[in-house]
Amino acid sequence: MLIHFSVGLVFGKLAVVSYLCIHYIKAMKLKSDVIVFMCLCVLLSGCGVKKSASVAKQTYDKRPLPEHVSVSGNMAKPTQALLNEVDGWLGVPYKYAGEDKRGVDCSGLTMNVFNRALGIKLPRNSAKQQQYCSAVSKSDLAPGDLVFFANSSGKVNHVGMYIGSGNMVHASTSRGVIISSLSENYYVRNFHSAGRVEQYFAMLKKATSPAETTPMRLDPVNPPEQLHAVKQVEKNVVKAPAAVTSVPASALKSVRFSASTPPPATATAMDEARRKVLDEVVEQKADSILSSFFE
Repeated sequence: MLIHFSVGLVFGKLAVVSYLCIHYIKAMKLKSDVIVFMCLCVLLSGCGVKKSASVAKQTYDKRPLPEHVSVSGNMAKPTQALLNEVDGWLGVPYKYAGEDKRGVDCSGLTMNVFNRALGIKLPRNSAKQQQYCSAVSKSDLAPGDLVFFANSSGKVNHVGMYIGSGNMVHASTSRGVIISSLSENYYVRNFHSAGRVEQYFAMLKKATSPAETTPMRLDPVNPPEQLHAVKQVEKNVVKAPAAVTSVPASALKSVRFSASTPPPATATAMDEARRKVLDEVVEQKADSILSSFFE
């Protein structure tokens, strides 16, 4: 009964409003063409709003995306290996839980790239990969870093690999493995975090360590092998013992001094030398006599 009363009350109000509107229009003597014109204005204004809204959505960077991953010879070898590997996956179709070039999903792509290029084994799903990585700021992204995206509940459900210039390679569910810009609205809106694989970062440190390049900077003219050989020869020459030869007494008697050679020793010096020799002989004899006596 109460429901019927409410429905009747609503229709009654509508009837009263309609009656007042009709009498108002008649009173203002509005013609039908005026009413049509007003309706057209409303419709046109509505179309204009929709058009402006659709234009406002296209706010991301519309620069053309590269067809292939750019690899420079100045990059560290681990980075070159990663980028060359991921470039070979472009165009592979998307396949849920796929792990080869017949079809692959997002986490299967990153897992295969790191394993094939550097022998690094990542977890199988994107959420586990995000936990496996060390956090890195979006402004500090470097080629080879991973970028993660989340659904409306905040759970990580997509991953791609950063390749530089604001772009990433990832496995899209609708287009397969492609290059996309991180500035696209969808990826800006759903960006979760970025991460760096520690094993890959350690390889970069080792590849760019000064210890490996120092030997090449010792001498820009002579290569390190030549320097090493020269040093070894010098070392051998310094340590080689001097040759000692004995001269017989008969040879000394035949020696004649020229004008440029020093004069022979004086008689006094020769007597002094003989005295020293005799003293040594006497001492030796005395020592032998004493030792035999005490024995």
